[in-house]
Amino acid sequence: MKARRYRAFQALLLALTGFFLLERVWSGKILLYINQRYVLLVLLAAVGLIILAQVVLEERKKEAAEAQAPGVTQHAGHLSAANLAWLAIPLLVGVVIPARSLGTSALAARGVEISSPFNLQGTSGAAALERPATQRTLLDWIRAFHAASDPAALNGEAVDVIGFVYHDPRLKPEQFLIGRYTVACCIADASAIGISVNWAAAAGLQNNQWVRVQGKLSAGQMDGKQVPVIDAAEVSLITEPDLPYLFP
Repeated sequence: MKARRYRAFQALLLALTGFFLLERVWSGKILLYINQRYVLLVLLAAVGLIILAQVVLEERKKEAAEAQAPGVTQHAGHLSAANLAWLAIPLLVGVVIPARSLGTSALAARGVEISSPFNLQGTSGAAALERPATQRTLLDWIRAFHAASDPAALNGEAVDVIGFVYHDPRLKPEQFLIGRYTVACCIADASAIGISVNWAAAAGLQNNQWVRVQGKLSAGQMDGKQVPVIDAAEVSLITEPDLPYLFP
């Protein structure tokens, strides 16, 4: 491929990738890929790509002007189109594969954390205990339960949480797991957390359905560990929220 044509395609791909990232940030879909703390970095990268595309175009104009200057010998200047293909792959993947949240199908490989992994403990647990009970997310409840000196002291506290339904084979027929994915960096490191729910009509719920669960917290046992359990007073179907992930 001739140098001028190569530079044109190179600039086009850089600009399109930059505008694609800007669209993802503007629409909020970027949060289906990464933790919200990294959104500013993506925004800066998008702007940088667009600026770099402009630099490449300016370089193309400069090379064209030099080639037409008197006494300058013009060279073939062929460049490999394969390099452009590598540059296009991230953009093609982003466009072709729709942005969507992880579902229960990913749990076969990832599993569900029902106890307290290391990244859910510490000062974040104390902060979760200070938050009003009805404002706590699933992540907050797991943190609060395992940060409490006596988890049984939380028995009877009002719970109002949302999440997806998962029928964990470890549970009884009248139970289901309400879960959410937590994303520390990006979806590659996403991990599922969940709390078991006592609900007589649990068998009528399907995996991946999003529900709002209201009830009372109690302490239970699962896999030989003390874990929080929700005794549901009401379970209602809801649409998947725009922000399905929780960010530790």
